[in-house]
This record gives sequence, C-alpha cells and structure tokens, in this order.
Amino acid sequence: MHDFIVYDLGIVYAAVCTSLTEAETVARVNEQYPTGIDSRWEISKQPNFATGEPHPCPCEKLPITHKHYLLSC
Repeated sequence: MHDFIVYDLGIVYAAVCTSLTEAETVARVNEQYPTGIDSRWEISKQPNFATGEPHPCPCEKLPITHKHYLLSC
C-alpha cells in the first residue's frame, strides 16, 4: 500500500493521502511537485476541504493509518 499519494493537484492547492507526518508530507510534496514560484507548499490553514470534509481528515479507505491533508502555496 502507498505511504503517500497526491490525489488532486491544482495551481494553489494540493490534496494528499498519506501515512507520513505533516512535516514529511510537506517535504515530499515540495520535492516531487515543486511550485515553480518563491512560495512553497505548506499545510493549509483552511479548516475544510472544498467538499466540506474537515482538514485534515482520516482516509475513508485506510482510516487507521492514513490522513488526507490540504496543502497550499
């Protein structure tokens, strides 16, 4: 099973499913998906995803080990 997957990537937001820590998640997203601008990906301060789910939230498929995070740049 994966430990990290970016399942939605936009211009200023990225959604990630991961078993990594927040710090490891941010480092991995910045390494694999650099923004190309001065600001880097960070954990978003938004309390919810666009779907209304809380941020972060447990993964619906792997709730014990994985969380979904929203990142912004």
